[in-house]
Amino acid sequence: MKSIIIATAVLFCSPFAAAQGSGATATSPDGNVTVTSNGLDVRTVLYDLFKQADKSFVSDVGMYFSLYLTLNNVSFDKALEMICRTAGLSFTIEDGVYIFSRTRIGNSTQRASTPKPLDPSVLNKPLTIRVEQMELKSVLEEIGKQVGVQIELASNVKPFKINAYLIDTTLRFALNSITQSAKLMYTLTDYGTIMVSDPESPIQTSQSANRSHIEAKHQCGRCKEFVEATWKYCPSCGNFLKSASN
Repeated sequence: MKSIIIATAVLFCSPFAAAQGSGATATSPDGNVTVTSNGLDVRTVLYDLFKQADKSFVSDVGMYFSLYLTLNNVSFDKALEMICRTAGLSFTIEDGVYIFSRTRIGNSTQRASTPKPLDPSVLNKPLTIRVEQMELKSVLEEIGKQVGVQIELASNVKPFKINAYLIDTTLRFALNSITQSAKLMYTLTDYGTIMVSDPESPIQTSQSANRSHIEAKHQCGRCKEFVEATWKYCPSCGNFLKSASN
């Protein structure tokens, strides 16, 4: 097993076989739920949540939001509140059925703010982490929680387990130590995250896949909402989509 000692860090990397899921929900015996999503559409997350809770819902056809969250053993109401707050959704309840739509302010639909590129100074944030034989993805998630930054692991990275002892160091030092020992690289993305990837392999991330999905759609000429190519009318403003139907 390869070992590297760098100042306050001792890292051991070894490949292991493991599957990485993109999202899941589960109910506990007390009725609480666990919801995870790594870039899933909010409608898919709601579908899984309501199926587990045995409740009914419908959603606005034009509702789309790429959702990143992990909610462990929380109540259904709390999970629903966090999902709606993050995705900018509102709902009403009619005869026990939850009806979802985009939150509206005045005559306009509230849109999620566009993520901004990270300030490089974030790499100076302090952290301490001690882990043994933890999956690389989980290590990065733990580091991200400490510094308040989402750290993504690209799909082209082979699975590793990490022993990491990083005491009173910085995010920059931690990322340099981990990526150099595993022959990886990290970059600050233009959508507010840090991406860890393998420079020797092609990369396809959930974020870029979602962007490709959105870019493949048309935009309404009036309200600029994304619409399907086969739609004749915009579900948000009712505009006739001449270009989309031709």
